[in-house]
Amino acid sequence: STIFGETVIRRLERRKNLKTSLTVAENDFFGETVTVSGLLTGKDILRSIDENTELETITFLPPDCVNREGLFLDDLKVEDLSEKSKRRVILGRYDLASQLAAFLKKGM
Repeated sequence: STIFGETVIRRLERRKNLKTSLTVAENDFFGETVTVSGLLTGKDILRSIDENTELETITFLPPDCVNREGLFLDDLKVEDLSEKSKRRVILGRYDLASQLAAFLKKGM
C-alpha cells in the first residue's frame, strides 16, 4: 500500500541519508480503475519511470508484476525496462524490508 511504502521510504531517508520517492504506475492498458500490480504492462511501468525524472538510479518493482517466466503482460522483461529507461530496475520480493536491508548492506 502507498501508506506503508511511504513509511518505509521516510525511515530509509532518515537512516541511510538517501533520496527516495514512491511512484504509482497508472494502468493505461486496462484502465485507471485496475490497480493490481500483476495487471500492469511493462510499457505502463516504463512510462512511469520515464515521467519521473527524479528517479536517478534504482527502481524496485513489486514481485507479482511479472509471470513465472519473468515477463510482463506485454512480454517485456525487467531487463528491457532497465535498458530502455537507462536506469537500474530490480524485481522486488514480497518482504521488501528485508530485501532493502540486504541491498543497502551490499552497498548498492
